Amino acid sequence: MRSGTQAVQREGLETRVGTCLVSGGCDEPSSIFLLSFQASFSFSQQEHRFEKALGEKKGFVIKKMKEDGACLFRAVADQVYGDQDMHDVVRKHCMDYLMKNADYFSNYVTEDFTTYINRKRKNNCHGNHIEMQAMAEMYNRPVEVYQYGTEPINTFHGIHQNNDEPIRVSYHRNIHYNSVVNPNKATIGVGLGLPAFKPGYADQSLMKNAIKTSEESWIEQQMLEDKKRATDWEATNEAIEEQVARESYLQWLQDQEKQARQVPEKLLLSACHLMVSIATTVRPVFLVTVPAVQKVFNLVTDSSARGLPPEAQVLVCRALSNMLLLPWPNLPESEQQWHTRSTNHANLLAALTRHYRQLRGTANLQQRRLGLEDLKAVLQQALRVLRDVVDSISGESTKSRQVCYQSLQESVQVSLALFPVFIHQPDVTDEMLSFFLTLFQGLRVQMGVPFTEQIIQTFLNMFTRWWCRSPARPSSPSCPASSRSVWSRSTPSHPRGIAVLSRANGTSCLLGPSSQSCVGADRATPSPLVSLYPALEYRAIMQEMSPTAFGLTDWEDDEILASVLAVSQQEYLDSMKKNSMHREPSPDSS
Repeated sequence: MRSGTQAVQREGLETRVGTCLVSGGCDEPSSIFLLSFQASFSFSQQEHRFEKALGEKKGFVIKKMKEDGACLFRAVADQVYGDQDMHDVVRKHCMDYLMKNADYFSNYVTEDFTTYINRKRKNNCHGNHIEMQAMAEMYNRPVEVYQYGTEPINTFHGIHQNNDEPIRVSYHRNIHYNSVVNPNKATIGVGLGLPAFKPGYADQSLMKNAIKTSEESWIEQQMLEDKKRATDWEATNEAIEEQVARESYLQWLQDQEKQARQVPEKLLLSACHLMVSIATTVRPVFLVTVPAVQKVFNLVTDSSARGLPPEAQVLVCRALSNMLLLPWPNLPESEQQWHTRSTNHANLLAALTRHYRQLRGTANLQQRRLGLEDLKAVLQQALRVLRDVVDSISGESTKSRQVCYQSLQESVQVSLALFPVFIHQPDVTDEMLSFFLTLFQGLRVQMGVPFTEQIIQTFLNMFTRWWCRSPARPSSPSCPASSRSVWSRSTPSHPRGIAVLSRANGTSCLLGPSSQSCVGADRATPSPLVSLYPALEYRAIMQEMSPTAFGLTDWEDDEILASVLAVSQQEYLDSMKKNSMHREPSPDSS
């Protein structure tokens, strides 16, 4: 049974329906006044003015619905569900509601009510005032009908009064309904009976969720980028350094080509230092393929770099050597191209030492076309470059030192051959000793013990021969003890005296606190200590030799080198003793 309140709220429904409810055949409201009004204006003008008036005065927007007989239900579905395609759901709910309230709504239908409901369930069947009233009660929202005016011509109310936004529809040409919405106020979902539902809350929630998701995604992306940078910092730094190096070096090469030999020496040295820094620190792989670098390499190998100042020449040679010797970063051993780089490095050093190697076998300086000072200049410059090349790779990988030593072998042999020739030139011998000391420090493992012994034995033989021939030693029958200061350390000599045997001129000279005799080639008198205490021979000789001759401050500074020196000297003494024992004593020997 319908309540009294419902009956009161529905009073006048017969009046609103009027004569249109004849057997349910007329689905749209009609008015003689509206028909005469439409006759005076064209449909297009009416539609335009109607839409403009609603927009200007009410702020409403007319949304076009599909014209398929379900336009009324489409307009309601658009405002309740936000989707006009849900018109079939709205129609079904409406028909179900009419059937449940058939005792009331059947009074306004002239045909059989069940037949009416079955006909209205079809999707292409128009809706009318009865369906509007049912939907107003069903969604508990007023239904307002606008027809070419800014005020509704009909309003259908729900059962309970509330402040919910009405469902607005517009009626066009007496045959079609459209949806009228307020774009500034959300109404979707109102009337569905959802608890704690707030219009527009869904949009706000979606926006908040979207912002939160975006922030979380951004934070995750930043964390991922940070991890990438943390794990790939070497590659990043390498790329940055390579780019900076490329730009800086290319800029320097451009400046070099423009200024050529007019570049001031300070600027030239700065550029050389930059080239060394790039080749030593950055070590870009592309550097050896840069045309300008290849041009510099060709100039150096063609001896065109001899016109540079000595310091600049050393720096350029160091840079080119490091390009070929130092391993490229972040590349496996198989991609280092050691064979090609070894060949190029050997060619580089061969070109740098071409004039130096031509001095090999020089027995008499007067036989050379060059003067002594010119020879010394060639020798000192070559040794300075070679020493710098070795020193620059000290502490680098084993492969780099191996390649360097292979390229240096011939130059080392030349240095050993030239050392006795320039023994009376202190500036040259200092340069040679510095070079060999650098070899011992940087390439000791690559040189090996036998070759190291050969070098040191050559030095000892030469020093002993030179000492016996020194002008400080007169060719008198006695060897004064004061002459011992040539090689003795600052500490007192061995108290028992030590025999130093020299192969030069077949003489044997005794060093000790008391004067000993120096005999001729046919008289070799070994010291009693040599036969009684042979183990003291090389130790005492080492104590008598000055360690500064080999670049050391004390023999204990390098135990390996000291052992090599001692063993080498012991072998030398053994050979001398054998030679002296096989000689026949002279008639005047005692």
